[in-house]
Amino acid sequence: MICVGLILENKNVLIVGDGQTAQRKVKECLKEKAHITVLSRTIHHSIDQITYIEDSYNTQYLEHQFYVIAATDDPIINQQIVDDCQDRNILVSSMTKADINAKMMKNYESDTLLIGYSTNGQYPSYNFVLEKEIENIDHKHHDKIELLGKLRPYLLNVSNKRSLLNQACHLKIESIEFLLKAIEGDKQSILFIPTAAKELDILDDEFEDYYICQNAQGTYEDLNLLYPYLEALNINYTIYSLVLYNGLLYQKLSEKFDHLSSPLIQSQNDLDKLLQTYHVDVHTLLIYHPRQHIPFSYSLNACSFMDLDNIDLSNIHSIIPFLFSEGKHYQQDVLTKIPQGIEIQPVLLKNREAIHYFKQKWDLESI
Repeated sequence: MICVGLILENKNVLIVGDGQTAQRKVKECLKEKAHITVLSRTIHHSIDQITYIEDSYNTQYLEHQFYVIAATDDPIINQQIVDDCQDRNILVSSMTKADINAKMMKNYESDTLLIGYSTNGQYPSYNFVLEKEIENIDHKHHDKIELLGKLRPYLLNVSNKRSLLNQACHLKIESIEFLLKAIEGDKQSILFIPTAAKELDILDDEFEDYYICQNAQGTYEDLNLLYPYLEALNINYTIYSLVLYNGLLYQKLSEKFDHLSSPLIQSQNDLDKLLQTYHVDVHTLLIYHPRQHIPFSYSLNACSFMDLDNIDLSNIHSIIPFLFSEGKHYQQDVLTKIPQGIEIQPVLLKNREAIHYFKQKWDLESI
């Protein structure tokens, strides 16, 4: 069976029977603006837009009908109607078991979803439960389907349209909105945050015009999904990554993505300006990621997280954790290894002046 929705507007529909089931079918066909004829030995109800014939079933009434619904309370008559329609290549449904050529289902339709559903005769009343479930599905997916519908015409014109059309289903709503904005816009800026940082509210003021991608533990799921669309749709963009220096993570990003900005610290001058956002004195300890030393000198004390167990902290008044968020390293190293009494400066994503410095630096690069 192939499910096909019948468009009954201005089509002739014959409903044989006038019981409760037949009346429900009348209402459904009225919504579709069909030309309805009700044939029954006894007519119980009447509606102005409908033609009523008070008579027993006869094949003469099948003439010029597009669709017939056998809705009497007699299965034998219903089967006869079905057989007669089959012989004349007329679409026919039956409210009792019969060898029909058109199964009648309930349908749900909105501007983004069209679903036909039925319990296949097992328990028709359960359709009301299904309707509520489908309404929830529509509510859940409505916005995304609507946005994908706006994106689709652009994807139909690219060379690898089949794969991009399929993969677009997995894009976040924010990603689709960004692409639609970017297609006809100026150069776009993407801020990539390779951490699970929750401290993102501080970015709103500085980066309100940036599209923010965030993936934990240095993965690139969001960017990987977005990247083929940036290229295929010829979007002019730059990826700005919250990476401190040219380490392993930045090198991996460089291998994967074009149009990538430089790391935040490229020179001693960059480092000094970043440290100045903290307004600290010489009794401050700078600590940083354990995998690699920043290749510049300091006016402050410096160590890696790995050195904390073996360093003298007696003259240290405060520390600067060179971390973007209060994540794993912050919890397991900073909080557990720094003695009480030493002030812990905010991580980078909680330092508003540092965020402002990053934004200014990238703005200058884009000129």
